[in-house]
Amino acid sequence: MLIEWTKKITLDPYLPLYETDAKIIFIWGGRDSGKSFAMPQILTRKALMYKGFRCMLVRKQLNTVKSSMFDRFYNFFDTYKLNGIVSSTK
Repeated sequence: MLIEWTKKITLDPYLPLYETDAKIIFIWGGRDSGKSFAMPQILTRKALMYKGFRCMLVRKQLNTVKSSMFDRFYNFFDTYKLNGIVSSTK
């Protein structure tokens, strides 16, 4: 499967996260700062680059994970036709 990837889809403040090798990354900011938009892009790219890649997303309000991050990842996979490389128990 050929995947054309460009960093142009990621907001500028989050571009350094593509290159970091940090084991733990904290991201915070105000509402509408692009955190939930950038994470699916960056983490999916890392998952495609590193065999056995695993990550954990944590939010202050646990009850918002599905309505925010899960849906953001799902929409990202759908938009970029990546559904065939992921599985979910939803």
